[in-house]
Amino acid sequence: MTERANQPLILVLGAGASLGARARCATLPPLGCGLGKYLLDWLDANEPRDELTSDFPLTAGERLWHESLLPKLREELNGVIGQESPSVDETLTPFEVLMDKWTKREDGHRILIAMQTLLAYAFLVGHRCAFHEHLDLLDRLVRGLPRERPLIVITLNYDLLLEEAFLRDDQRFTYPAVPGVEKTIFFSEGHGEPTPVYKIHGSINWLSVRSPGSADPEVARRATEPVKVEERNGLLVTQTYATYVPPNRESLFLELERSTGTPVAAVYGTGKPVVENAEPVDAHRRDCLARIARLVEGDALVIGVRHVGEDDDPVLDEVLRAIAKLDGEKTYVNPSDDDCRHFERLGYGTVAKTLEDWLDVWPHRQAPDTQ
Repeated sequence: MTERANQPLILVLGAGASLGARARCATLPPLGCGLGKYLLDWLDANEPRDELTSDFPLTAGERLWHESLLPKLREELNGVIGQESPSVDETLTPFEVLMDKWTKREDGHRILIAMQTLLAYAFLVGHRCAFHEHLDLLDRLVRGLPRERPLIVITLNYDLLLEEAFLRDDQRFTYPAVPGVEKTIFFSEGHGEPTPVYKIHGSINWLSVRSPGSADPEVARRATEPVKVEERNGLLVTQTYATYVPPNRESLFLELERSTGTPVAAVYGTGKPVVENAEPVDAHRRDCLARIARLVEGDALVIGVRHVGEDDDPVLDEVLRAIAKLDGEKTYVNPSDDDCRHFERLGYGTVAKTLEDWLDVWPHRQAPDTQ
């Protein structure tokens, strides 16, 4: 990618970026075709074997093991992994089929929330967790990004790997249009102009707040407001009065344990619907598209995003269409030849390499190998 000073750089990351960032680790982040097995392996490594007592695996918390639907999740995941294969057509993975089935059930909202809770813990803590906080190849990517150019980040991932790489480099970031308890937008610690990070599928650290305590009378009043319920495409969606973003991983774990909220993550299924606090997620997605629409020029760097269609992921499809209209250089990095050919038809220059191999030849690299 050539230097285009003052022109924005749009960085788009998919599951392949998280997998590539941890390629040397013993436990690898899952792609869509392996998410069911990842979750079941995590459960096998952490779930208490005896009747629940106070003796819980400390690294994996306590709250999850009290979830009454956990046996149902395990049963359904066992059915999924029998169909998972690296060669599966990822336009409709077995895990997505399961999520779609649940959205059509009368008790679908409840079981989907239970799955989101499992996702949050499995992406955060415990044995065989692929997302523990430590240096990885995203540190090389973040440090290599040209500092003099405006940066817009769009990620499909629920995990916190990119944000933690920003924090380790003392760079600030924000989640635009996601209001918190006091109607404030989250800004991380760090220095410099905050980078907008758009997580268009949601995030494990976005919590739908139900009953926080507060000395502020207005905050306390709003906390007593009833939860709104609406139907979206046959799926029951609830909306609480706020979405809270804990400032760090430790705070997130404590909030999950205290059960003050549930993760606002997209359902990993067709259309990527959200079952909790869809209103701020909708606003976040609209802000992303509006920011791109205001641009005339801009380069795009897309890493580890698989080929999807409008029906499977309408939000990503709209984002990629908006980027395609910009005057600028577009680069796609993915070791999959099939996905590279698709993005070539969209006007991208493609690099059929892993993230690690591509970083070795990336002209903007400014940091040594940190993994």
